[in-house]
Amino acid sequence: MGISKDTKADFNSNRFQLSAGMHPNKRLAELWNQYGEGGFELSVVKVLKYENPDDDHSEELEKLREQCFAVDTKARKIWK
Repeated sequence: MGISKDTKADFNSNRFQLSAGMHPNKRLAELWNQYGEGGFELSVVKVLKYENPDDDHSEELEKLREQCFAVDTKARKIWK
């Protein structure tokens, strides 16, 4: 699981890094190599609602991700 302000760009970045063998999460890269792109689904789990996109929402995003981890105990961070 990751946090993103631009999911489309981050999905593309992760897909590129994994396909090129340059992803910083070595375990994720191993699984990508084992199962291929078709073995993965990139999706948005939760959306943070906010009024001003220029404000720093990092803390709220981290809390939202932690809530997701509490629900799915098998989930892991994309970046370590």
